[in-house]
Amino acid sequence: MESVLWMDYEECRQQVEAGTLANCIYLDEFRMVGKALEKQSGGQETGRKKGE
Repeated sequence: MESVLWMDYEECRQQVEAGTLANCIYLDEFRMVGKALEKQSGGQETGRKKGE
């Protein structure tokens, strides 16, 4: 590992999907991480509550 960059999940997801963020994770695996984050945070990983 050369470096680490901490960032908001949604911002990261958008950049991964757009191909503007160099990464080594498959998109489907990245989405699984997002689902796990949502379960852990009650849907607040993007700063919004479920239903907003």
